[in-house]
Amino acid sequence: CVPSLIALKTRGPQVTRKPHVAFASPEAFGSAFDSWALSRAYPSRDLSDDTEAVQRAMWMAFGAWCVLRHLDPIALTASELDAYLRSREGSAPTSELTARYAWRLVSLVDRVVNHWAVKQGRVPNRAAANLLGSNSDLRHANSGSKDPLPEVLTDTQDRTLVAFLQSSVPQGEPAVPLIRDGLWQDVRNRTGVALQRGAGLTPLEIRMLTVNSVFVDLDPAKGSWKVRAPATGSAQAHDAPVASWARPLLAHWMQLRTELAIPSGWLLPSTKSGKQWGKTAHFDSVAIVLDAAGLVGFKGGSYRLRHTFAMRQLSRAQNSEVQVATWLGIDVAEMKRYRGVMMAPVDVE
Repeated sequence: CVPSLIALKTRGPQVTRKPHVAFASPEAFGSAFDSWALSRAYPSRDLSDDTEAVQRAMWMAFGAWCVLRHLDPIALTASELDAYLRSREGSAPTSELTARYAWRLVSLVDRVVNHWAVKQGRVPNRAAANLLGSNSDLRHANSGSKDPLPEVLTDTQDRTLVAFLQSSVPQGEPAVPLIRDGLWQDVRNRTGVALQRGAGLTPLEIRMLTVNSVFVDLDPAKGSWKVRAPATGSAQAHDAPVASWARPLLAHWMQLRTELAIPSGWLLPSTKSGKQWGKTAHFDSVAIVLDAAGLVGFKGGSYRLRHTFAMRQLSRAQNSEVQVATWLGIDVAEMKRYRGVMMAPVDVE
């Protein structure tokens, strides 16, 4: 049974704004779609011309609605997007009234609008995320009962965790007390969590990383840091970018690891003698870090961190599903599991 859109029917006052020059005409909307479709952010470049034609028609219908009401789509609100969905009820075929169709329309609007926002140097639009966040039927419309939605951190939880991990880097303090007091494991644990959330690594990839897996460029002009994750059976070997906020903690750990004179090549060993980190010990360490950050009740949460990385990257208009799949080391076909969830961009990578 397809969920109804009853939750979308709440009537509210229409908001009228002055048009933004980039969206003053249907032709401008057409240019916006063309720019998105030609960019690497377009997730359906490998689909048929018919699919693109359908998406273009959906977008242009939305554009005509905005032009008529003098709305700037880049400044669109959740209530305005809700009003557009409700407007489709009287003019669209029956198939367009399903929650799944509405989700596809909201997702399309979100991607094209935010691609155009990036092109104009404007802040990301949160209308789609806010609307989906207030409507569970619509938010879960694209997920099947046998393909559960990936669990992710909320915006607040994510900001809390990132802030905690950033605060773990000492400012000008020597590493000796960490070695003497046995607190080096805390730094290792937090670095592991930072790499899962900040580079999208799996628990097994974390345990298999070696010192040679880390590629550090101290010159920001030469590009981002990255880690090279090994093939694990469920994922192929791949390079993953390290979020800028996670780099200081990774650098701090590597310095501390050198001062500990750990003999083996494992990046995050279990002991100072260089033993490889075990599955259970690593699982417990994630729970300890999340608890210390004030996030309780996650029972490990390792894959939640990876899924949050994936969703944050997909929420950025400049990232395609192909690119994010490459960073995760998976086939692009597996990205379909993330299409039932939408998250707004936040100020962490």
